[in-house]
Amino acid sequence: MPGAGNGWDIGRRAREIRQDVAIVYISADSEPEWAAHGVPDSVFIQKPFAQGQVVAALSTLLNKMS
Repeated sequence: MPGAGNGWDIGRRAREIRQDVAIVYISADSEPEWAAHGVPDSVFIQKPFAQGQVVAALSTLLNKMS
């Protein structure tokens, strides 16, 4: 993510702007960091992943919001 900070920074900034935004982190090797750096009520998906995992993660987060 050139010039924009890292994914952790963007997730935090998105939550500062809008507290109810659904955030899904996707990475091959950052799951241990997710607990320390990820925003609350976010989801982490490990690569490689199936498309259904993304759909399920978003559905879960969006259902929590309603």
